[in-house]
Amino acid sequence: MTGLALNADRSVLAVATADNSASLWKLPEGTKLVDLKGHAGEIKGLAFTPDRTKVVTSSADQSLRVWNAADGKQISTMKTPAVINALTVSNDGTQVIAGAANQMIYAWPLTLPAPKEGETAPEIPAALYELKGHAKPVTSVKLIAPAGTQLVSGSEDGTIRIWDLAGKKEIRSINHGAPVTDVDVTADGKTLVSVSINGTGKIWQVADGKMLKEFRGDLSKERQMILATETQTVTKQQVALADAAVKAADKNVKDREEELKKRNEELAAAQKAVPEEKKKADESAKKLEAAKAELAKLLADHKKKIDDAVNAANAQKAAADKAVADAEAKLKQTNDANQAEIAAVEKEVAAAKKALDDANAIKPDAADKDGEAKKKEAVTKAQTEFDAAQKKLTAAQQKKATDEKAATQAIATAKLEIPKADAAIAAAKKLAETKADTKAADKKVADAEAESKKLTDAVAAAEKKVTSSERSVKVAEGTLTKIKGQLAERTKEKAEIDKTATAVDAALEEAKKQAAVLSPIKSVAFSEDGKQIVTGDDSQMVRIWDATTGQELDTLSGHTAPVSAVAYTSKTTVVSGSADKTVLVQNTQPVWTLVAQLGADEKDPSKVGGSPISNRALCLDFSPDGKLLAVGGGDPSRSGEITLWDVATGKLVKKLGDAHSDTVLGIRFSRSGKSLLTGAADKFVKIFDVATGEFVKSFEGHTHHVLDVAWKADESTIVSSG
Repeated sequence: MTGLALNADRSVLAVATADNSASLWKLPEGTKLVDLKGHAGEIKGLAFTPDRTKVVTSSADQSLRVWNAADGKQISTMKTPAVINALTVSNDGTQVIAGAANQMIYAWPLTLPAPKEGETAPEIPAALYELKGHAKPVTSVKLIAPAGTQLVSGSEDGTIRIWDLAGKKEIRSINHGAPVTDVDVTADGKTLVSVSINGTGKIWQVADGKMLKEFRGDLSKERQMILATETQTVTKQQVALADAAVKAADKNVKDREEELKKRNEELAAAQKAVPEEKKKADESAKKLEAAKAELAKLLADHKKKIDDAVNAANAQKAAADKAVADAEAKLKQTNDANQAEIAAVEKEVAAAKKALDDANAIKPDAADKDGEAKKKEAVTKAQTEFDAAQKKLTAAQQKKATDEKAATQAIATAKLEIPKADAAIAAAKKLAETKADTKAADKKVADAEAESKKLTDAVAAAEKKVTSSERSVKVAEGTLTKIKGQLAERTKEKAEIDKTATAVDAALEEAKKQAAVLSPIKSVAFSEDGKQIVTGDDSQMVRIWDATTGQELDTLSGHTAPVSAVAYTSKTTVVSGSADKTVLVQNTQPVWTLVAQLGADEKDPSKVGGSPISNRALCLDFSPDGKLLAVGGGDPSRSGEITLWDVATGKLVKKLGDAHSDTVLGIRFSRSGKSLLTGAADKFVKIFDVATGEFVKSFEGHTHHVLDVAWKADESTIVSSG
């Protein structure tokens, strides 16, 4: 796209393209009306006549053509003395005023007069007048409204010139300071603007040529530079914090190393003390054993003395008892034997008596003459046997009496020993009741035990000290390992932040460098009310500026190549053409439209029954990269929930249903986007990990609802209000 022009009521847009043609488009519909074809070179200039019926074009083919706006048919054509870079039509529609590459400004009649009879039209018609003054090609011409009696022109010679068309003379020359690419004038004719290839725009007072404002720069680049500067400031703070953290960790490591050294020294001393204390304890134990042995011997000797006495008395008593028992047994045995003997003899006596009685009772047979003699003989024999039996019985009885007397005497004699034995037992018992004199030995043992206990306790204490020291060493080693890990982590973080700082510094320098490089501005136009200015530049951007302050208000993107022409089609709409072969119509005050309703039913947004947001949504925050939206809310006095949403899709990414015990009232992403800070009606401030949703830390101190929270940019400090 090489040029744009609007008709008087801004209802039709003329667009010149690199294919040497132009086309007319209906606004705001954007429908093509007609094509204007015929030039053999790139169209450089483009303008409507005030009555909107004709379009005038100029081309690199050094021709100027007039077209019917209704049907696109060519009305007339003429050769020009040089390439016409810019043109405009006088207010009365009778003249075409053109700025040429040969430094001249020409005025030609819109309708060339027919040649006189017999004459041929000149190849290059004579101009109505010429305006000389520029030293290089003229790039832009605009009538100064509303009268249209003056003209402003811009040139590669770096000047803007104001011309009196009636007097055909220059009124004023204004130095822009660099080749001028385009100019425009407000509708009231009081202010003009010029833009240049050096990326600057200047606003001038038409009446006296006084510069009112200069505008330059790239808002996005300035924002990048501001952001880079802010990032550098934050990064410097982070570097300082990281440096302090490394120093603190390093000091902590040294302190812990010193602590470990002390603990190892204490352990070594404790370990050395154990064998020394054990040696003392062993020696004391030996003394105790000797004292105990001495006491034991004394007690054993005393006991042996008692035992010997008791044993002797018991033996004596046992011997006496045995002697009595033996005597009594012998008495019984003798009596039994004698009694048996007497019984046997008594049987013999009875048998002899019976035999005697039988013999005496014999009645001899009278017929037996020897009967008496036989009886007598039988009686005599029986008497003899009876007498012998009686004698034997008497002897047995006498023996029994003698034996009984002897045994009884023996028993009596034996029993005389029993009182002696009892006396010996009594004496032994009395001896047993006596205690050995162990006072000295007991004291010696007690002293040895006390000393041994003291030294044993000392050993235990020494061993306990070793255990305690070992534990202390282990704890110190663990702590040192942990602290070294922290130092390594802090050092790594420091290296990373240093690397980041280097990159940030480089980014800032690049941002400054980029901000210092101004893209050539190729086109400029005032808004209808003259309050704003639109420009198109080689950075592919369309920019809106405040005509009073010169501040950039907005940047409109969309083109992918340098923007060569811009214009306002209405108070809030601009049109732009670019080398990317596109023409864009954009609203400078676009209407906000609803993009999504989070939590609502996709088919029926009025239904929120299935919403992941359980009750109230009370606070919101976008992540720094704009990809996530955090929503805080919950059920009053019941729960405080956090939901994370994908901004692009409107889908729920994560829900923390019990993040707080009461509604979340404040929520903020950290600058890095890695952490989420919340404050709630439960009086707590909390930090959560964005990636995992895990709780990281809580802060308490508020005595009522926490209403809002915020991070310090370096993430070292948070603030909360309640």
